[in-house]
Amino acid sequence: MHPGKRVLFWHMEQEKWQENQQALAALAAKQNDLLQAIEQLENKLSALEPPLRPEEEVNRLLSEQELWMARKAYNRHLEESETTRLALESSISRHELAALELQQELQQEHIQEYFRIKETKTNPVVEVKNSSCMGCFRLLSLHNLDQWRRGVGLVTCEECGRILA
Repeated sequence: MHPGKRVLFWHMEQEKWQENQQALAALAAKQNDLLQAIEQLENKLSALEPPLRPEEEVNRLLSEQELWMARKAYNRHLEESETTRLALESSISRHELAALELQQELQQEHIQEYFRIKETKTNPVVEVKNSSCMGCFRLLSLHNLDQWRRGVGLVTCEECGRILA
């Protein structure tokens, strides 16, 4: 397989792995937000002490209703997110394993080059289509195009410096 393609597949697996980790963190953050809302409502209710005036009694009843609704939303979130969480955890481990397997196939110089480019570019690996770099959309020089076609090591775009796959 072309070295640039190997780096591209490794890059894509890492990106999917990170996206799934972020989605899992977002689920946990939402759960934490719901718990904090419940805690605030419980504190609000505990601050109301009897004997209550009629308007305070109405506020207490409204607070109890809000607390009930917040607990209901939390329980609904737990039920809905359980399946999603399990799917994300499975996907994370699958993509992590795939990325590690692909990384073992890569040469250390290619990995170092990837990370060097990633410091300045959000997408360090791009495909070549119609003899053009899909990072900067410039036509490749004949020399670069020939090296890329023959699969001679990693070939980078002369214009933007991205790895060509």
